[in-house]
Amino acid sequence: MMRRARGFTLIEIMVGLVIGMLGVIVIMQILETAERQKRTTTTGSDAQVNGTLALYTLERDVRLAGYGLASVNLLNCSVNVYNSARTPNLFSFQAAPVVINPAGIPAGDTGSDLLQVVYGNSAGVVEADTLATTSTFPNYGMNNVAALAAGEFILFAEAAKACWLAQITAVASPTITTAANQWNPATGPGVTYSNLARLFNAGQAPRVLVYAVRNGRLTQCDMLVNPCDDATRTGDGAVWVEVSPGIVGLSAAYGRDTGAVSVSARAAIPDTWDQTAPATDATDTPANACAWARIPALSIALLARGSQYEASAVTATAPQWHVGGGGTLTVTAIPNWQNYRYKVFQTVVPLRNVVWMDRTGC
Repeated sequence: MMRRARGFTLIEIMVGLVIGMLGVIVIMQILETAERQKRTTTTGSDAQVNGTLALYTLERDVRLAGYGLASVNLLNCSVNVYNSARTPNLFSFQAAPVVINPAGIPAGDTGSDLLQVVYGNSAGVVEADTLATTSTFPNYGMNNVAALAAGEFILFAEAAKACWLAQITAVASPTITTAANQWNPATGPGVTYSNLARLFNAGQAPRVLVYAVRNGRLTQCDMLVNPCDDATRTGDGAVWVEVSPGIVGLSAAYGRDTGAVSVSARAAIPDTWDQTAPATDATDTPANACAWARIPALSIALLARGSQYEASAVTATAPQWHVGGGGTLTVTAIPNWQNYRYKVFQTVVPLRNVVWMDRTGC
């Protein structure tokens, strides 16, 4: 007796396959959309974290700028330094709390500024001491050695003479010794300082830091240890140490008090913002130093970029910053810059050590 066969016909199987394929396509599209949204959210969170940490690190150093070194007797002086463990071992830096785009340092990424920050860490008196007599290397007679100790760094400053960063090797009142070592050249500073010279205590670990955006990263170079001015080593991670990834822009401006009365009589409130070298608006004596004393604040902006590349343009115009000087942050040099998302981090940092310093004569 014939039995009826049971199962699916070829047409039924083909219809099922089509329905299944349509289902898979819909599921994959949903997964793609969800994954893209997740990556956008995740990279946005990464940019938020990177920018916050980068700004915190930079702001922390800027707030310390000028500690122990902010004085009209030292500001704007070119400080000669010797470090036998560094190549080249003879170099110099400008004595100022914060310098925007310091001379001699290779530029960072297109449109980004450089920042040089200088401060000491003395635990004692930060006001300058004076020499008792005209002294020659390596022994210097002092009027007071109570706040000085072996191992501390000191800066010598005298009008019309080069400044010098040295390390104390011994203290025997009323004399300090700067015998030849890693930081003191055997030939001395090449300058004879008189009793008109001032001596500033920079502590056990003074810092001369340069911040730059290099290859989409905020980096830091310690000038006392590394050759920040060597253009062949801008990509060397041992010289320019990464502070934070995903930072593609750095802009800064001096907050300048341009009131007509003397610097010492003013309230140190910025009324204009620019990047002009302070020497160009000097009206006091000493001119350049008092011009630095006119800068009680610094505005900073960092630009963080998410790492997610979007298929379509998501940023129509270049990001803006609005504190202090403000302006447009340069991103046009970044390939396909409009296909990334950005976040601006900005702040105004008071230069407290400039505001609090003795500005007599300005």
